[in-house]
This record gives sequence, C-alpha cells and structure tokens, in this order.
Amino acid sequence: MHATKGAGRPFGPGLRPLVAVLALLLGTLAVGGPAAAKTDDELRKERADVLAKRAQVATQVDALKDDDAKVSASLDTLTQNVGAQSTAMQRADAAAQRARQAAEQARAAEAKAREAVRVSEEGMRRAAVQTYTAGSRRSLKMQGEDINDITRARAYGAVATGRQTDALDRLEAARKDLARASNQRKTAAAAAERQLAVAQNRLASLNRARAQQLGYAEQVAERLDRTLSEADSLAGVDAALSAEITKREAALAAKLAAQAAPRGGGGPISILGSGDIVSVRGIQVHRSIAGPLAAMLAAADGAGITLTGGGYRSAAAQVQTRRNNGCPDVYRSPASACRPPTARPGQSMHEQGLAIDFQCNGALIRSRSGPCWSWLVGNAGRFGFRNLPAEPWHWSTNGR
Repeated sequence: MHATKGAGRPFGPGLRPLVAVLALLLGTLAVGGPAAAKTDDELRKERADVLAKRAQVATQVDALKDDDAKVSASLDTLTQNVGAQSTAMQRADAAAQRARQAAEQARAAEAKAREAVRVSEEGMRRAAVQTYTAGSRRSLKMQGEDINDITRARAYGAVATGRQTDALDRLEAARKDLARASNQRKTAAAAAERQLAVAQNRLASLNRARAQQLGYAEQVAERLDRTLSEADSLAGVDAALSAEITKREAALAAKLAAQAAPRGGGGPISILGSGDIVSVRGIQVHRSIAGPLAAMLAAADGAGITLTGGGYRSAAAQVQTRRNNGCPDVYRSPASACRPPTARPGQSMHEQGLAIDFQCNGALIRSRSGPCWSWLVGNAGRFGFRNLPAEPWHWSTNGR
C-alpha cells in the first residue's frame, strides 16, 4: 500500500512562516482568549480622558447658585483634571523626545550603511580590475610551454576570481543592510511624527483643562464676592448668620486661593491676538510659530524650566536700537559698524516675529551653561527653533 503523496511530511521552510502566522491569527480569534494587558501609559491616558469628561460635567455646576458642597467638588474635579492632563502631556512629550532620538539614531545608522555600500562598491570595482588584470596575465602565461608558468597563471586567476566573489558578497550584504536601515529610518521617523502629534494633542487637552479651571475659578470668585458682601450686610441684623455664612465661604475661598497658586510656569499657555502678531504667554511672535512656541513652553514647564522673553520688535524699535548702538547710518551701515553689532531695519528676524530672546527665571540667557541653555539645546530643535551661535539667548526659525 502506497502512502498518500506528502502525507506525514513536515512543512517545508517556505511554509513555516505562513503556518506560524495562521496559528497566531487562530489564537487571536479564539473565543474567550485572554485580552492583552494594558500598559501604564494607556491606563494613565484613560484616567486623563475620564477626568476630562468629569471636568466638563463639573463646569456645568452653577458656581453662583448651587450649594457649597457641589461647587467645592467641582473645584476639586477641575484641579484633578489639570494634574492628570499635565502628567499625560509630560509623558507624551518625553515619549516624543525618545522617538525623535530614535529617529536620529536610525538616520545615522542609514548614513553609515550607505557609506558601507559605497566602500563595498569601490572594493568590487577594485576586485573587477584585479580579475581583469589577472586574466590578461594568465592568457599570456598560458601561451608558454612551461608547466609551472601555466600552473601559476591558473592559481593567480583563481585568487583574483575569489577576490571578486568575496567583494560581491560584501556588496550584497551591505546593500541588504542599507535596505534594512532605510526601512528602520522610515519606521522611526513615522513613529516620531505620531508621538509628536500625541504630545501636541495632550498639550491641547492640558490647555483646555487649565482654561476650564480658570473660567470656573472666576465664577467662584464672583460667588464669594456676592456671598461675603451679603454676610457683611447681615452683620448688623443677624451677627450669628453673618458669621456662619462667612465661615462656610472661607473654605471655598481657601480652596480657590490654593488653586490659583502658580504651577510649573505660571498658568495656561494661551495664544492671544487676532492679527499676524500674537502673544504666547507674553512673548509676541508671528502666528505661524505660536503653536510650536506654546508646545515648547509647555514642555519646558514639564521639565521644571521657566522660559520667558521678548519676540516681535517693530521696524521703528529696530531703528531706535541702531541709533542707541551708534550705527553711522541707521538704515545703510552694516551690522558690524554698530557697537554691539545690530541688524539693519528689515533684516532682523525679530521684525518678522520669527525670533525670540529667551530669559531663564527672568534673566537673559547669556552663557552656554545652566539648565535652561542645556534644555533649549536638547529640545528647541524639535519645535523648529535654532540658536544664533553668537547669542546664546537668541533663537529663531532659521538660526539667524
């Protein structure tokens, strides 16, 4: 009896990957299969999203009319939401920074692999030349009658051919490495883009949370003004009731005061203004860079770095600066003719709103040391800002 063709044979090498994939798919589709455990970051994100929804509900509590317990609970919820969104933003920003570093490493690896291909191609070229030369010599030697000459010629030819084969193998391996490095670079770059988008979304959530908190705090402050004013009016009529109201509202006042304390950079990062020049936490810049600047200031907040500074400067202000710095011709003298060197009107990136002179804790960044300078060097680039080498404090979109 003949066995059925193929029966009992193990899967060939070509089928094994397919079988493995099918097994994985079947395991995934199995009814009642265990769900993948969520990561800490996923759990934190879920918590932040839940708190954001609760905060939205909390803002619907009427701070002027509802009882103290409800208003106090709303304040707590809004404060918790700001904390959760801040933590989520910081983690997302850190992940974006790691992804950016990975992308940079992948780009460097690709460049190294491309150089290896170049070297291998050069080696292949040399091997081809050697093979051709050895072949020519062998042809000449084969025309002789000395058996030793013929043997040596064949040996030389074999060595040259072997060199060419080795060079070809190295070239093929280098090209495969380059293909892998290129794919890894593309994957890392895409991951960095995704992480940056996540960080920007978390920043938007944080700004919304802070805006909600501040908006509700204003309503509570109005409530306190009205209620305490009423308590003062009652003092002469019913001192006990007046004292009771004052005591009851004191708890809300204390909670409101604690909430208003500065946190990590001094409040929400809002973009104010309707024209081309807007204000980002007091720094005037062109609207086109307002979003990246807000994101960078928020990231700095998360790292415990407080950045302030000056941005947009009108042409009139530049003219006055040139006069103050002794430029021979305010409009035409080169920057080097001034002390200190000062750009001509119309040349400064400040006049376009695309440059910022940063301050660290209220002082201009004058040296290439300290936490603020180090943080900017390590992070400003991913937000689109470059330093002017001659001025540690000056950062713009093009480094000028």
